[in-house]
Amino acid sequence: MRVFAAIIGLICAAAASAQGQGYESRTPERVFKVTPGSPTQISVAIHVPTRDFIRVMTRVTGLKPSDCIGKIRLSFDIVESPQHGQLCVRDEFGTITYIDGTPAPACLGARVKMRALYYRPLSGYVGADAFTFRIRSLVSNAITAEGAASFDLGPPVVAPDQPPDPWAPSPPGPVEPCPEMLM
Repeated sequence: MRVFAAIIGLICAAAASAQGQGYESRTPERVFKVTPGSPTQISVAIHVPTRDFIRVMTRVTGLKPSDCIGKIRLSFDIVESPQHGQLCVRDEFGTITYIDGTPAPACLGARVKMRALYYRPLSGYVGADAFTFRIRSLVSNAITAEGAASFDLGPPVVAPDQPPDPWAPSPPGPVEPCPEMLM
């Protein structure tokens, strides 16, 4: 069973159903699509003012309908790096609004711990960026989903009063935890 979530305002979760249906959610800032397959395909397009951290999506696995407690047994891996930012992951709580599989009715609306993927543009960067990623099971090491994210970052709402960011773009491989300042 797979559960995918994307943040749109609060949290809007999405997943492809076992019957082969996909899921799409659109807002003025974000388009999030899930297409079933082996592996599942995820597409995220984000158009926002540049800021420190931008949540790309969240995911949780192993939900049980009896208690709706998920287990975070997955990792996000970078396939093609963003050119103007870094990626990081963080475990956090979110609300489930859509699930594939049998526990969907029992777990809708449940708050569970999820793994979130964040993008952090380099300080002051305005423009386009993109990356591709895989979601891998930490139990079987199988790739359960592949995804692509694209960004169109506008000028910041408030001009940053900080020096240029010394970070370099994230290299391919496992996505590292987010720094403590986000936690």
